[in-house]
Amino acid sequence: MITAEYLSLNRLDNQIALIREDYRKKCVALADALESRLGEHLEFSRPQGGMFLWARFRYPFDTMEWMKKTLENGVVYVPGEAFYHDKPDTRTLRLSYSTVSEAGLLTAVERLAASL
Repeated sequence: MITAEYLSLNRLDNQIALIREDYRKKCVALADALESRLGEHLEFSRPQGGMFLWARFRYPFDTMEWMKKTLENGVVYVPGEAFYHDKPDTRTLRLSYSTVSEAGLLTAVERLAASL
């Protein structure tokens, strides 16, 4: 009933546009910070949408092991190997930018860099 009432207000398209723009700004902020602070260590493609940025270390690296250190520094991510069926790539990680402020994303990247 609440959903039907909201939809009758014809605000959904505007709300989606606002969310898309918010995600776009956060994605750009995260990608720019990663390139600036961790570009020599990580490679990634800038997302064209969504809520996550996938990255891979340029050299052999264990992101599952690294997460122990990043957690101590207040940053969590999902090691990419959790998404592989066979032969996981331990160099990969998934970062979310949808629920963190732009300032929070910049802080997170600084903490990731400090964790290396």
